[in-house]
Amino acid sequence: MSQAHKDNETASAASQPETTPAPEAAAPEAAPPGQTVHALHARARRALLRFRIFGFLGVLGVLLATATPFVIYYLLHPPPWSGNDPYAHWRTWLYMHHSRWVLVMFPPCLFVALMGGLAWHYATSFRQTTAAIASAGGSERVGPLIEALEVGTISSATDDNAERARAEVMNALTQILPQLSEAGQAQIDSRHRSILCRQLLRAKPARDTDFIVAALAVLKDIGDARTIQTARKLNDLAGATREAARIREAASECLYQIQRRTAGINMR
Repeated sequence: MSQAHKDNETASAASQPETTPAPEAAAPEAAPPGQTVHALHARARRALLRFRIFGFLGVLGVLLATATPFVIYYLLHPPPWSGNDPYAHWRTWLYMHHSRWVLVMFPPCLFVALMGGLAWHYATSFRQTTAAIASAGGSERVGPLIEALEVGTISSATDDNAERARAEVMNALTQILPQLSEAGQAQIDSRHRSILCRQLLRAKPARDTDFIVAALAVLKDIGDARTIQTARKLNDLAGATREAARIREAASECLYQIQRRTAGINMR
């Protein structure tokens, strides 16, 4: 290529205006927090429903496995049974045919193990989903968290993981409830209020003081007749500790506000 041709290419390149790079396409916006929380809530409800179904079937399988030897013996040897000990022949018959019971009891035991494994799986899934809801943002999570708190109490007596999950839910509610706006308080329906009232009576004052005070702070604005009964019981809480005094003060304020609001409604 000649030198003149190279000079022409250089001159034409210099004469062209500089092109700015095209702006990058904007990243898609993340889903609103409400949609995320509602999706997690739906997942938690499905996991809870399946846990209850498989747990019930597991208990039914245990009853079936326990009753199988009696049912088979009853069918093969119907009453009346002779002798002073009617079960003596049953024990002898059971011992003589113990090798066959391995095959007879295998299906119900396998069924119990399968149902128990599925119930444990969905219980774990529910706790993980509940923890995800507790760590999410937005006031939309208040309803799902209240429901998760109710379920966590049922299984916390025998499961350390459930107790930790319940503690996370209570901590999240302790932070959320006092900061709820009117729109956020509107998401707490009568079922949620009933759950909160039950949890307030089941909570331990020395450990769950902050949660009790936070729940009473929001119930004083949206409470109903059941809340009045709960507030009265907490107002009569015995104890000279600082935690008990805080709970009695919050319960007294909650009771006063609900009665004042109820009286105002009845006078209209």
